[in-house]
Amino acid sequence: MRARDDDGFTLVEAVVSIAIFAIVATAATFAIVSAVRAASATELRVAAGHIAEEELARVVSLGAEPAEPPGDAVVSDGGREFSVTVSADPAYGEDCAGGHRDVALEVTVAAHDAAGVSARLDTRLACEPEPAP
Repeated sequence: MRARDDDGFTLVEAVVSIAIFAIVATAATFAIVSAVRAASATELRVAAGHIAEEELARVVSLGAEPAEPPGDAVVSDGGREFSVTVSADPAYGEDCAGGHRDVALEVTVAAHDAAGVSARLDTRLACEPEPAP
């Protein structure tokens, strides 16, 4: 009878080890892809926040009753387009009821892969008091 030589792996051991490696590699790939997507979304939120701050500073500098009311716009930053929406209550052009105008500014990313990424800032602008008769 011949002695058994145990210098190598059997076919079953090789197939099992390749299967385990494939499972671990697939899980690691999904984890890396998820981390990259989360980082990209965070980067977009930060960029949207900076744009919102800049646009709000511009709106505040115009005052509560500007000659040309601020409107919606599209801003490009870092190769991405951001949609800027400005709303006011009471609306621009209407009397400033209560002595103030509430302004909301929302910046959203105009990209199909970044759904739901936005930044919103609100402020209250004091209106000029009406002159006494």
